[in-house]
Amino acid sequence: MKELQARVIGRWEQVLGETLMTVTPIPDITSESTATSSPAPTTRNGTGILFPVTSPDGQWQVVTRVSDPVPAEGDEAEQFPNGKYRVEVIVERVDGSHTWTAVDEWRGFGLGWTSPQPVRWSADGRFLYFANVPVPDGCSVFVNGGDLWRLDLNSGAVTEVAPYIGLAMALSPDETQLAVNASYGRGFLIRDLATGAEQPIPLPQPDSSWQIGGLQWSPNGQHLLLTQTVNPCSPEMKTAVVRIDLDDLSATTILEPDERNFTLLEWVRDDEVPLQDRDGRTWYLEIFSGELAEEETVVSPASEQRQTFTSQEYGFSLQYPLGWTPVATLSNQVSLVHAGDSIALRFGVRRVTEDVNLVRSGVSAGSFIPREPVNFIGQPISSEVLVYQGKDKAVFYAGADEIARGDLVFVITLESNQFNYEAIDIPPEIQAEADAIVASVELVASDN
Repeated sequence: MKELQARVIGRWEQVLGETLMTVTPIPDITSESTATSSPAPTTRNGTGILFPVTSPDGQWQVVTRVSDPVPAEGDEAEQFPNGKYRVEVIVERVDGSHTWTAVDEWRGFGLGWTSPQPVRWSADGRFLYFANVPVPDGCSVFVNGGDLWRLDLNSGAVTEVAPYIGLAMALSPDETQLAVNASYGRGFLIRDLATGAEQPIPLPQPDSSWQIGGLQWSPNGQHLLLTQTVNPCSPEMKTAVVRIDLDDLSATTILEPDERNFTLLEWVRDDEVPLQDRDGRTWYLEIFSGELAEEETVVSPASEQRQTFTSQEYGFSLQYPLGWTPVATLSNQVSLVHAGDSIALRFGVRRVTEDVNLVRSGVSAGSFIPREPVNFIGQPISSEVLVYQGKDKAVFYAGADEIARGDLVFVITLESNQFNYEAIDIPPEIQAEADAIVASVELVASDN
């Protein structure tokens, strides 16, 4: 494995030694040009700061920054004939006490450029895994990988775990194996990350034209699920689900191609996985029998259908329906999560007198489409949805700018917690529920 090292320069770090790819070096980063722990929203012709991702323990946050492409000049013109763009991966403790810059380099722009994106945090909280994810030209339904890197949060060492291998991948729960839809005609395989050995696994052939992705490991690491898309990027597109058994490396279709176009959600129970259809409805698939059942809708009295969350510290309350769960991810942030934590309505909040930066979402690829304004504590605020390739990626209330109400300041966004940006599509009914939650916010007496 190739290893790099980051060192601390005050509160900021610069990667030392080799760069992660063959690129032209850039000048040292200073505190004035490096992202802080609370990056402001930015729009750069479809690129910019990708959504910040916070570690499960709430201690670290990773931000990926991708600049606009610029023309290459002089000696660089031959290396970057189509221009170049700058990428950064910055990982900072939420309290601001420590920062690692894992990636900082110029890359060649063109059809099929790459963006470093988080893959997952290690189970012990010591490492961040990330990949250089391509934005390929043409039809690619599943793209969440490329190569795989690991940042040691203790030392700042950046290690190449796997070289470029394929567009769709999934890291095993014990972080020792990588399931991959390998490029160059190698098909589906599992790579041992310690030895580099690769085990091909033949898959069922659902049709003459199909792609695979959406890879998920079972929580116990004994099985894998993958999605096969038939007639991808066409009106006739259908999805099938295949189970891989790791004990004998067999592959079995458990859900035949279906026009409801299911997406695998977070796999929590070993024998059952939740799916979401193209209309946003949730289903449960039994992975051995293939039995598929739609999530039951519980009809309760109106008084039981909405619950109340109150922040005694800041003095505001809100109403939320069944299916949403409030969690305090940061000291100045309350999130309501939905669909197995895959979607989050985030409220950043501070007092007018507090010197606190609210964590804001950045702008990924896509175009802003205006929505109907939403009433928020007595006054309407604007609402826009970020749309990319026909899918709703996020909703920004008041442009993700600060909203002052009384002695409080809010920043409100509706986002997905999925790392795979291509797969994100927030259903309209979830957006409507989020609007209702935002409209329900009231100021109440606080403990301070």
